[in-house]
Amino acid sequence: MQPVSFEDGIMARLASLFRVAFLPMTLLCVLPLRSETIVLKEDRPIPASLGFGEELDAEEIVTWYELEKIAAAENRIVLSDCGTAGLQDNIARWIPETGLEFTLRPQSNRRVFLYLDFVGMIDQDMEAIADEQRCRPARRETILPSAKPGPYEWVEVFVNGKRKLITYQGHDVGFTGPIAVPVSRDEFRAGLIHVRIVPSGRLLALWDVFLSHSPPEE
Repeated sequence: MQPVSFEDGIMARLASLFRVAFLPMTLLCVLPLRSETIVLKEDRPIPASLGFGEELDAEEIVTWYELEKIAAAENRIVLSDCGTAGLQDNIARWIPETGLEFTLRPQSNRRVFLYLDFVGMIDQDMEAIADEQRCRPARRETILPSAKPGPYEWVEVFVNGKRKLITYQGHDVGFTGPIAVPVSRDEFRAGLIHVRIVPSGRLLALWDVFLSHSPPEE
């Protein structure tokens, strides 16, 4: 499997299939919708990582078993929580249609990578992907060996108000492991990183998120 580059080819392909689908993204910029914000307890320091099994209401989280039932209805299977950086509980956080916001603190004032482990799904008839291979962090989503294109969903990732990433999921492209977003120290605000994740409309989910000063293996 090779990481997908963000080149004009795939953008033209997606745009031709989903010209109408970009309308909701425009509306999100106009309508006064507010993202949900993860608020930590006052006595808890701002972390460098987030798992989502604690301090959240039941309707905000989803388990691997529940995701499997949703995927089965679409003849797909769920790729389990990778457990990168020691974060593995197979409990994910729903990303609301209006977006999700949270704040992280890097361990030092130098370039850092924001790792986002989105919940990925593949077709049931697709050959299994070994965890060692699929969980290797990358800078882009993964091309999948499927003859069926789309339908595509996408997620925008903003760091301190700046859009840093748009990543896609469909039958032939998707999330298999953590995606790394580089953040320079010039982009920090008061030593913090404020993250906002906005989906294309349909609810998506996130296993966990963490910061590391180590880049993904190329």
